[in-house]
Amino acid sequence: MGDWGVQVCLKSAKAFGSINLVGYTEAASDIYYKDALGRNQIAGDLYRQLDGKVLREGKFITDLM
Repeated sequence: MGDWGVQVCLKSAKAFGSINLVGYTEAASDIYYKDALGRNQIAGDLYRQLDGKVLREGKFITDLM
């Protein structure tokens, strides 16, 4: 499920071309789906709390969504 706020950004075609799939492991939905839903709920709640506290001027992408 990863850590909160950890993101990777590939900024060029060369960078994107240099990555390779080493492998993967399927996550069993009967184990992880409920965890993912709970985590998404918490993240959404935190976002709404922060969004309500920020002084916003102009247009933001969240205004358009």
